[in-house]
Amino acid sequence: MAKMYRLIFCLLLGLLQLRIHAGDRPNILWITSEDNSYHYVGAYGNDLAKTPNLDRLAERGLLFEHAYSNAPVCAVARSTILTGTYAITQGTNHMRSRYPIPEHIKPYVYYLREAGYYCTNNHKTDFNMIMKGVPNDQAIWDESSREAHYKNREEGQPFFAIFNFTSTHESNLFPHVIARNRESGNIPQTPRVDPADVEVPTYLTDEPIYREDIAIYHDNMTYMDSQVGQVLKELEEAGLAEDTIIFYYSDHGGTMPRTKRWIYDSGTHIPMLAYVPEKWRHLSPYKMGSRISEPVAFVDLAPTLMAIAGIDIPDHMQGEPIIGSKDLERQKEYVYLFADRFDESYKFRRGVTDGEYRYIKNFFPHRRATLPIYYPYGIRSWQRFRELALAGELKEPWLNYYLPTFAGEHLYHTDSDKWEIHNLAGDSDYQDKLKKLRKETLHYMKKTYDVGFVPEAMYHEFDGMLLYDVVRQQDFDYARVIDFAFAVTDVDFTDYSQIHQGLGDDHPLIRYWSVIAANIHDLKDPQVRLQMITKLDDPFIAVQTEACIVLDEIGAHEVAKNHLLAALNTETTDGALTTVLNALITIDAKDDIPLEWLKSKTVYEVRGYHNRLAENFLEERLAAEK
Repeated sequence: MAKMYRLIFCLLLGLLQLRIHAGDRPNILWITSEDNSYHYVGAYGNDLAKTPNLDRLAERGLLFEHAYSNAPVCAVARSTILTGTYAITQGTNHMRSRYPIPEHIKPYVYYLREAGYYCTNNHKTDFNMIMKGVPNDQAIWDESSREAHYKNREEGQPFFAIFNFTSTHESNLFPHVIARNRESGNIPQTPRVDPADVEVPTYLTDEPIYREDIAIYHDNMTYMDSQVGQVLKELEEAGLAEDTIIFYYSDHGGTMPRTKRWIYDSGTHIPMLAYVPEKWRHLSPYKMGSRISEPVAFVDLAPTLMAIAGIDIPDHMQGEPIIGSKDLERQKEYVYLFADRFDESYKFRRGVTDGEYRYIKNFFPHRRATLPIYYPYGIRSWQRFRELALAGELKEPWLNYYLPTFAGEHLYHTDSDKWEIHNLAGDSDYQDKLKKLRKETLHYMKKTYDVGFVPEAMYHEFDGMLLYDVVRQQDFDYARVIDFAFAVTDVDFTDYSQIHQGLGDDHPLIRYWSVIAANIHDLKDPQVRLQMITKLDDPFIAVQTEACIVLDEIGAHEVAKNHLLAALNTETTDGALTTVLNALITIDAKDDIPLEWLKSKTVYEVRGYHNRLAENFLEERLAAEK
């Protein structure tokens, strides 16, 4: 009995010490918005913006001039934020893919709660991962709901709280949502800003619809700013403002065409503001009221929380604290950027930026730049962009997004070319910069074990192993894969013997990237045709699918089509089926998919992107038959 009492006493003493220690830590408040690029906030120099609450926060605190979302889409960006580990390291790099992550990679919430923080999330999750032993995204929080609030914590307990506002999400430019927001009074009946006064990015045609949508988006921003103001007012009224470190940021850029889902500045450059009250100024290396020019990114946010809370930064976190010590010195020169599957459309692009220059490597230069996805075409601007393209009325610089191919390398001097129109990759004056940033990008790929080189259709084909572990096996030789893929996807690559040899390699990824390269370089010789036929028997559906695309290109359309249609009945995973359906789109054979198969995919337990594609195909087919 005495032992039991001693045990209880020790437990209570430990809890008391934790509470005392936690009481010496600041509260942390995150306010987040969606889809808004930095230039929609007045503090970043937009005279047409009406964002007084954010502007005051910037004036009193810190404004980060070069803050970036590592990925230009929400779920992938959030998985990076949550763990402080790049999505391309965890295997969470495809939009809403929900793959398991390693057990040792834990969300920052785990460490904060362990340190005594009361953690609330109001309310969006969309973390894009499966965590072992965690039934859903809400379970990692003390509270996660539309009502979640720091006020429910124990007396004296420090809090970490997120308030996420969706009022600037791209869906707020859907006509029926605009009407609803006007009816509710969230935005005015006519835009506050005269559409004639807005700045139309030069990657868009200057037409009334773009001006109208930009003007309406300013109204959405003003409404979001009022929501931010309400949260800040509530903090003040609770007497907590001078004991709370505040961050505000947007989850990525948007929402016009060529913003969200592209790793240009327009898709990744976000507003980020922070305020550190007087009591906690020793945690900031920067003076309040400063504008910070060094680049920061989402991967840095979790380490920042650890530093603020006095927690040792876990080994799996790949970023650096932004604040957390008066003597903090950041080492990072570049932000790593990545873009993979967005909804149902596959792209594979990587890049780096130092805030002044941006380099992008496009691993699919043989495919269009546009994203053939359905969701954003609910916005009139997107519809107009497509209408102009289909009518053949797009001109440079917009035309290249609908051409059959897209540049394999991009280099932009963002400081002088705000909208990144002038690709300097081929300019002789910038070759040293191109080589430096190309090398830096390759370095990041290897350093992070970037799993993007594994096609999603292969994710379930490694005997149940996590992709994180697969690429780290010594005999998997992943660095060889990265070097090979980087080289053979260069449009100037000419050593075709490497591609021929790669088609017969024992490594499935070398075979996969060899087939991709055969398509990029338009190899039509009889040897390639023969090798593509043999690839239809490859153990991996990803290799088979790409081989079908090459066969179609060299005149074997029926062979390719029939093989892909047969695969619809043998493949079972969402990644594989989405890949096959994309291939059928590429070879212009989606109308050959049996109607009954499409109908069968509208009945499901878990809705994947292959289901969404099937639904869209079915809707188009039925509409055409009327």
